Amino acid sequence: MISESIRRVDKWECLSCHEEHYSEAGAVLCATRCAQAEAATEAFSRGEPLSEVVKNFPENCRPDLKALGLEGVTKTCGFVVGHWQCCDLPAYAIIRFTNTFRPFLWGKGGWTGCYGGEVNWKDLGKPSDTIYVDPR
Repeated sequence: MISESIRRVDKWECLSCHEEHYSEAGAVLCATRCAQAEAATEAFSRGEPLSEVVKNFPENCRPDLKALGLEGVTKTCGFVVGHWQCCDLPAYAIIRFTNTFRPFLWGKGGWTGCYGGEVNWKDLGKPSDTIYVDPR
C-alpha cells in the first residue's frame, strides 16, 4: 500500500531565502548567513569597496582579492563573462552577494538581453572601470 511508503517530514524555513532545513539550527545558520550577505550587499551598494565588504564575510568564505586581482573592485566595475554574452566587453556588474558569499552579477551583454547569476570568485576575471550595456 502506498500510504505505508511515505511519511510526514517537518522542516524549518529561512524566511529570507526560503530554503528549507531539517533542523532548526540549520535554518538559524542560513538566516544568519542571509543577513550577513544582505548587509554586505547594502554596504557594496552604498559604495564601499569590495576589499572592505569582504572583511565582514565569515573567515572561511573570504576570497583572496589580491591573488584574484580584485582588490580595487567597486560597484561601478564591470566584468566579462564570456559564456553569458556574445561580446568581449565588461557588461556584468556585482549587484549582490548570495548567502554562500559569492557575487551575483547582472547586466546586458548581448543579443539574449539581460542576464545574471551567481559566479565563483575565480571566474570573475579582470575588472573594468566601465560597464558596457548592449544597445539592442
